Amino acid sequence: LRQAMQECAIYETEESQKARDKAIATLRSVVRSWAKKVGSGKEADSCARVELYGSCRLGVQSPESDIDAVVIAQSRIRHGAFFGVLQAMLRECKEIRNFVALPNTFAPIMKMTIHGIDVDVS
Repeated sequence: LRQAMQECAIYETEESQKARDKAIATLRSVVRSWAKKVGSGKEADSCARVELYGSCRLGVQSPESDIDAVVIAQSRIRHGAFFGVLQAMLRECKEIRNFVALPNTFAPIMKMTIHGIDVDVS
């Protein structure tokens, strides 16, 4: 698949991959800070993490692809902490633009642009 994408000139460039890596690092940093805020004691660092899925996870994204991410948190961290505290922290992050939260949809999601890359977080 990668070879076919490269032959069709729809494979990600090194420059766009660097921007994507920077966006992922920013998201992970905010989620790490959030985990410390809502977690307690020794487990604060391990109570939540970011995992990628979709084309980005498979390594077959095009330059126009968004990043699909899911925040996996311990069960004691509730919906309100995700769409309350984390949402506020993401909104305050200077690298994030075009933030939209959809907490009451069938699949709750937060959509944003980080370093010019569209990101969907569920």
